[in-house]
Amino acid sequence: MKQRILSYFSEGHKRSILAKKNIIFSLFIKFFSMVIVFVMVSKSIDYLGKEAYGLWVLLSSVLVWTALFDFGLTNGLRNKLSESLASENSSFKTNKNMISATYASMFFIALVTYVVIGLIVYFVDWKTFFSVNLFTNGEIQSILMVIFFAFSFNLLLKPIHAILKALQWPSVIMVFSLVASILSLLSLYLLSELHLENRLFAYTIVISFIPVIVLFLGSIYLFTNKLKRFKPSFKNIDFKLAKNVSVLGYSFFVIQFAGLVISQTDNVIIAYLFGTESVTEYSVAYRYFSLFLIGTSIVLTPFWSAFTEAYIKKEFDWIKKSIRKLLFTFTGMTLLVAVFVWFSDDVYKIWINNEMNLPLSLSIAMGFYVVIYSFSNIFVYFVNGTGYIKVQMYVGVTMAILNIPLSYLFAHIMGYGITGVIIATTICAAIPGIFSYIQYNRIISGKAKGIWIK
Repeated sequence: MKQRILSYFSEGHKRSILAKKNIIFSLFIKFFSMVIVFVMVSKSIDYLGKEAYGLWVLLSSVLVWTALFDFGLTNGLRNKLSESLASENSSFKTNKNMISATYASMFFIALVTYVVIGLIVYFVDWKTFFSVNLFTNGEIQSILMVIFFAFSFNLLLKPIHAILKALQWPSVIMVFSLVASILSLLSLYLLSELHLENRLFAYTIVISFIPVIVLFLGSIYLFTNKLKRFKPSFKNIDFKLAKNVSVLGYSFFVIQFAGLVISQTDNVIIAYLFGTESVTEYSVAYRYFSLFLIGTSIVLTPFWSAFTEAYIKKEFDWIKKSIRKLLFTFTGMTLLVAVFVWFSDDVYKIWINNEMNLPLSLSIAMGFYVVIYSFSNIFVYFVNGTGYIKVQMYVGVTMAILNIPLSYLFAHIMGYGITGVIIATTICAAIPGIFSYIQYNRIISGKAKGIWIK
């Protein structure tokens, strides 16, 4: 048995072995991170209360939107650096110049973004927008400014993620996440003992800044050790290389925007139609099934850059074999999702430990969503790796436009409530997957022409 396990991690293509090690190590780390997250959800609801936690979920979903402000540069850097490392003519100087230029660009973007958003925050009546009664508009504005301030620093540090993924070391990012989760949970317990008057404001500072501090210290450590050859510097800034990264990054930016419209408008729509307490109910179900979304991300993340390398080297047999293995893996995951749906009510009662009654239809809809999302992303990640993302961009924008009307149709007009919002999101996540599957087959068979290879 031991020998079989060791051979699993030592036999096969070098790229596959690296992917396996990353996946297993990331799953191991993420398991502990998710345990911490589950404890934090329950502890956060106890600490803040149901309505205040619902508001936090809404505000943090706004923070997810701000990830767009890198304008696709980090994904562009990831692909370009992966291509460079896979090339026989790879130059350490060119790589370092490209990374330095990306960091410099991110600094200016972060600075301008914070100033612009800071002005916008004070011109919006957030209390009315979020339908909140517990907090004043001024309190919500202060919380948002803290969130965006932390985000600006995080935006500046984001290129380290692209570098680690291009090197096919995504498990290192999981280590950052685990450390941040542990420190956040410990800080939450400390906050509970302080009996502060403005709990949400203190909670926002802790939860927003701890991950940024961990990423900052982690970046310093990596650039002075294992990533020393990639360490950015002022003298290596070459904005011509940044332009090359941004051309591809623009398309990724549009895709990111479309994806966020599809996945992150749910909280806003639910708050608008049903109130912030319903956002908490949705968030609990989403957190429960997010185990599979996180698992999907962990499994697929190493393959994005691996697909880039394999495509550059024209190793199509490896790509097809990898896709088959991924499909087999996620077929097994579908059975596990069904088990999660079956026991969902019991888990909610044990986990949340209050009178919140979530309908079974909500769990079923969420289960379908994670299954469709996971299968679709197998082919989406391949397409992302090749850089031929025009089709995905156009389809994504179309689905983003349709998402809100479909959510309103299923949730309000047809009367499915929160479940209807998830149904609409599932439909909008499935269509890009179908087109990516078609594109995958055309590229692998050598029949891709026109827009399919742009």
